[in-house]
Amino acid sequence: MTVEKQSSGSSLMLFPLPEERPVSERPATFLANVDQLLWKLWGIQDFRKYLDAVTNRSAITGKFEIDRGFAAKRIQEEASRAKLTDVASAKLTKIMRAIETILRRDHLSRKQRLAALNAPKAAE
Repeated sequence: MTVEKQSSGSSLMLFPLPEERPVSERPATFLANVDQLLWKLWGIQDFRKYLDAVTNRSAITGKFEIDRGFAAKRIQEEASRAKLTDVASAKLTKIMRAIETILRRDHLSRKQRLAALNAPKAAE
């Protein structure tokens, strides 16, 4: 339904917002699929422990890049179960880069968390 409104002599067409969210015709992107799986697994401590490290010393395997690879493998396995073939068939390095992009976008990257740990505390 459209509504017409007169504004200083000219006719202006207004379109109301739809009652429901429009369904996108575009398929989800690779990054969106990894994002969905990452946050689905985020609540599982056994998964998140591979993303907790901010230094190699705090990494489960001794190297945070290897930990990130284990997290990518878990996402790939979950993608197989969810039948997200683009993620399930992707190379682990591609999934690792997607994880890094998502965490950086959400201000949770290793470097961002390390900087927050080293930031001077505000005086109370």
